[in-house]
Amino acid sequence: MMTSPLAGRPFVKMNGAGNAITILDLRGTTLSVSAAEARAIAHHHSTHFDQLMVIFDPRSKDSDGFMRIFNTDGSESSACGNGTRCVSWHMLRDHNKNRLVLETAAGLLECRREAEFAFTIDMGMPRFEWQQIPLSRAVKNIDHIDFSYQTTNGKTLNDPACVNMGNPHAIFFVDDVEAYALDVNGPILEHDPLFPERANISLVKIVSRDHIIQKVWERGAGLTLACG
Repeated sequence: MMTSPLAGRPFVKMNGAGNAITILDLRGTTLSVSAAEARAIAHHHSTHFDQLMVIFDPRSKDSDGFMRIFNTDGSESSACGNGTRCVSWHMLRDHNKNRLVLETAAGLLECRREAEFAFTIDMGMPRFEWQQIPLSRAVKNIDHIDFSYQTTNGKTLNDPACVNMGNPHAIFFVDDVEAYALDVNGPILEHDPLFPERANISLVKIVSRDHIIQKVWERGAGLTLACG
């Protein structure tokens, strides 16, 4: 059995709003990460992650680094705000500057240090056109899509709102986020034909104008404590 060139390399384990983040810094090397290697890292108890953030040397003069983001199943994500905040801390901790720009598959992300452990990420403009999310069919109202799904425990999820923030998101507004067995129904919805690139599935209960309860099934990662 061949040993991966990544074996023995240092890594950083962090947590961003509940997301388990592993950072692998490959700047200054010619190494890369395959989908199989990402899955192996995810399945090891010491390096398990919701997202693996891999940092490379910048590809353009406009950025401080290029970043690839892996899910636990080895698929890649175009954006992860919580993971990017962790990467910002890692890259800025030994520098006097408070701003950096990271390039991802979704484009350039501006990162700012507000305090020692407080970072703000500009994720860019949300995309609301059905082709940009993308969806498999045209819809007139992206805030209230004509869609109905019968869950395995006899419930119904109707009419999600959809948006792309680097990844496709489908948000179902419900009265009880625990009532829909998201651990079982999340992966089914993630792979629904409506979402040709799969989707993050969120159940959201609005408690008040400044309080929501959310439960998330992340595309390629499963149930996580934070997303979107």
